[in-house]
Amino acid sequence: MRAAARALWFAAMGLALVGGLASGLRLYYLVFFSLLFLTLCGAAMTLWTYFAFSYLQKAERQVAVRGETVRFSVGIYNDKFYPFTRMRLEVACPDPAQEIRLALDLAPRREKTFDLSLRLPYRGVYEVGMTRLYVSDCFGLLPMRFDLRNLSYYRMAELTVLPALTPLPPAREASFDAPAFADGKTADAGDSFAMVRPFRPGDPRRAVHWKLSARRGEMLTRLYDVPEERACLLAVDARPLPGAVGEAALRYADALASCALSLADQALRAGHPVRLFDGRSEIWARTGADFDALRLYLARLRFDAGSSPEAALERLAREGAGGLLYVVSGLVGAQIQQAMRALAPGRCALVFLGERPPEGFALPCYAVRSASDLAAAFYGEN
Repeated sequence: MRAAARALWFAAMGLALVGGLASGLRLYYLVFFSLLFLTLCGAAMTLWTYFAFSYLQKAERQVAVRGETVRFSVGIYNDKFYPFTRMRLEVACPDPAQEIRLALDLAPRREKTFDLSLRLPYRGVYEVGMTRLYVSDCFGLLPMRFDLRNLSYYRMAELTVLPALTPLPPAREASFDAPAFADGKTADAGDSFAMVRPFRPGDPRRAVHWKLSARRGEMLTRLYDVPEERACLLAVDARPLPGAVGEAALRYADALASCALSLADQALRAGHPVRLFDGRSEIWARTGADFDALRLYLARLRFDAGSSPEAALERLAREGAGGLLYVVSGLVGAQIQQAMRALAPGRCALVFLGERPPEGFALPCYAVRSASDLAAAFYGEN
């Protein structure tokens, strides 16, 4: 029912009520209560639809990589004896620029399924699925809007988007970290044997403990205590960029996570363990087998003001942590320079997310806009 017809309907109800009160004729009351009954029936049908309609929504996979598309199906089922008319649904997507609205009419005992393609332009963890439901009764008298997230039993689908990997070429002598890594041993051949764990894809075959594997009947990998001075330290500044909101904030977080992932991948391929921290927590990746866990960590990294890379660097300096240090940030001040010098003097560099290096920064600095700029910034490649 259109807005004009709906207004006429309620105007007729009001006139019938006024006419009945003024004249006392039963005809006016009969018209008024008939219209009121139909209106209340419509409202009851709409509310019943909201609380009782059936649905099924599912993503083809729960983990994907930034830049891919994921199929997402939404099924609406009407198992009632009356029709659903003029239903409209809004669907939340990982891409802020993608708007999905579904419209449908369902006859009794019918169903309808929508196959959607969700774009994934940024890393992160997203809740996808139906959000708002617009439904009208059969007469179109009382269209209502509901937020499905207010239902206690309703659950949206969770989708984790991993940062994209831009592989960097192996470190060359021109790289600031090449001399420090020149004489280091690989992470699978450290100074002292520590323990074994089940073999994972990506583990070097020379690290397999063949005798113990034969005795236990499963492939086991040796783990060694790797000296920290051969590690690659990655400090990720997870503070929000001032003034960046909405899609700009997502773009900044994605670029920062992708840069950190590329640096970690380069170190692991060279055989050096990676210790990544963001001021709240940290993760070790000792071999290529730990790469997926590190990538998932960066996908779930939360950006808020509680992150303090300066405090984390100062704490590691007090602990005497060694190794090469990269700081990946778009916010730099004097305090972080001091913390970098205290932790890794002569063995540190800043990967700065911006057009040009920050003014007054005296340490090695590479200004990049995304992970694809890292190779050119390090080695002067185009």
